[in-house]
Amino acid sequence: LQVLKGFSLEVKAGETLALIGPNGAGKSTLLEVLVGGINPSQGSVSSDLNKESDPPMLRIAQVPDLPPFLSLLELVVLGLRGWRSDVENYSSYAKELLTKWGLASRYNRPTRLASPGEIRRALFALVEGIRPKVLLLDEALSALDPAILVQAETLIKDLSSDGSSTLLVTHDMGLAERIPERVALLHQGVLAATWSQNEIQEARSQGKTMLDLYLETTGTGSD
Repeated sequence: LQVLKGFSLEVKAGETLALIGPNGAGKSTLLEVLVGGINPSQGSVSSDLNKESDPPMLRIAQVPDLPPFLSLLELVVLGLRGWRSDVENYSSYAKELLTKWGLASRYNRPTRLASPGEIRRALFALVEGIRPKVLLLDEALSALDPAILVQAETLIKDLSSDGSSTLLVTHDMGLAERIPERVALLHQGVLAATWSQNEIQEARSQGKTMLDLYLETTGTGSD
C-alpha cells in the first residue's frame, strides 16, 4: 500500500508550515518518515541539523507513547538532561517550566493517569526548555484550553523568531489560517496545494476562508 506518492516538501529555517488534509491522507505517516520511524521506499529526508550540537528534532504525537511509570516532572527532567548540559538544577528548572504551563500541582502525576491536555502541556514545557531546531506537531494543539492554546501559539512564534522550523499537522482550519507562514494540503497521498499567508489573505478578501480553499481543492465542497 503506497500511502505517500512522490512529492517534495521543504520547511525553511524559521518557518511554520501547517499540513492539512482528510483523515488517511498520509499526514501522520509523513511525520513518521521524518523522525525515522518509517523508511521511505523511494526518496530521502534531509535536514540542516547538526546532530552533535543542535537540539533534536522533537515530535509531539497525536497519541504520545510515553513510559507509564514516569511522572510529568520526571518526563521533563529526562528530556532536559539529554540536551541541556548548562542547567544547574534539572528538577528546579523542570518545575519552573511545568508551573508556567499550569501544572504546578501535578508534578508527580504519572503519565498513565494524566489527561491528554496535561500530557500536552508537559510536552510543551519540555519544548520550551529544549527549544528544538525542528518541531513536529501532530494535532498537538488539540485538547488544550484557550489560555494554554494561546501560550502554545506564542511559543511556536518565539521558536520561529529564533530560527526553528515547525511542521504543524492540524484539522483546525482556524489554526491553519492563523499561525503558519504557509499551508500545505495533503490529499490522497499527494501534495495537492500550498498557500502562502498572502494568498490566504487574498482569498479572504474575496470572501473565501481556509475551509473554502480546502473543500474546493479536495472536491468535497457542496455545489
